[in-house]
Amino acid sequence: MKIVITGGHFSPAYAVLKKFIKDEEILVIGRKYAFEGDKSETLEYKLCKKENIPFISIKTGRLQRSITRHTIPSIFRFPNGIYEVVKVLKRERPNVVLTFGGYIGLAVAVGAFILKIPVVLHEQTQKAGLSSRLISKFAKVVCISYKSSERFFKGKKVVFTGNPIREEIFDYKDMNISTANPIIYITGGSTGSHIINEIVFQIVEKLVENYTVVHQVGNASQYNDFEKLSEKKKSLDNKFRGRYIIKDFFEPYEVGWLLHNASLTVSRSGANTINELLAVGAVSLLIPLPHGQANEQLDNAMLFKEVGLGEYIEQKDLNPNILHRAISDMIDNKGNYIKNRKKAEEFMHKSASEKIIEQVLLYGRSSRQGFSNTKDSI
Repeated sequence: MKIVITGGHFSPAYAVLKKFIKDEEILVIGRKYAFEGDKSETLEYKLCKKENIPFISIKTGRLQRSITRHTIPSIFRFPNGIYEVVKVLKRERPNVVLTFGGYIGLAVAVGAFILKIPVVLHEQTQKAGLSSRLISKFAKVVCISYKSSERFFKGKKVVFTGNPIREEIFDYKDMNISTANPIIYITGGSTGSHIINEIVFQIVEKLVENYTVVHQVGNASQYNDFEKLSEKKKSLDNKFRGRYIIKDFFEPYEVGWLLHNASLTVSRSGANTINELLAVGAVSLLIPLPHGQANEQLDNAMLFKEVGLGEYIEQKDLNPNILHRAISDMIDNKGNYIKNRKKAEEFMHKSASEKIIEQVLLYGRSSRQGFSNTKDSI
């Protein structure tokens, strides 16, 4: 069976395709570059290249929630994106498409619908993103991570699966980082966060006096954060320089080690990040992305705090002094958070990948590949 996997959230997609990869033919459709006009490679492209998974990059229009200078060009790119997808799908002839949302996932879902290829959608959030709500119109089934999102998919077949967690989060390798000092793992997601990087730049000298700081910076060339922070590392006193470890991108197994060994994780609060933090019981300080879909990241941060594993600071309130004080206070009081790890177990769904795969195979086996009634050219 041939399966196309796509979507804006690649962590759960990666968790599922790692289960698939031995038995089924997989093709990933996504973005090679993280930003327009930037040659920084995406997480999905890097992982597929490493795993030798066939990858096809397409360009299509993003869904704009506000009017900007990019809105009109993006609208015109969307039909071209669908045309590009249809050509790819006709050539590759998959049995089924599994999408995890996002604007590329929407283009692929529309193309699959045109060619009568069944679509399986997975939604990771407590609500439902705009792309996912649109994709659901073309999907045979919607798999959900939270019962609260079911109301956004009325009239569709909905299956509760939970959110897949990358196996490397638990089956990780040693990073050979000293645990003599408390470790702070700071990450802004696969592409990094310029705002977080700027704040860390201003307080890193203070942090390394007491902690080992492991910082995932990202590789966007727009701000050159990696280069700036590399220079900052060189400027540190010799006895502290080894306590500041920076990388543009951490492999999944490295993320697993860090989540298990860090005294504190400082992070954004996207759906997949939150699920991994809850699964590990990682004490965390969250900085929600302020312009996400329907305050999704703030909702996630509030849920995380309610469980009792951490705190959050809204970006509008963030400054170097507040971040430094919050980090120090949380590490000093880490025991108060650790005792709540048991509460996080209700969000752990170890069979999520298998449940999604069950739906994919169900519709893939019943598929006639959708080409019998489609003309050979478009």
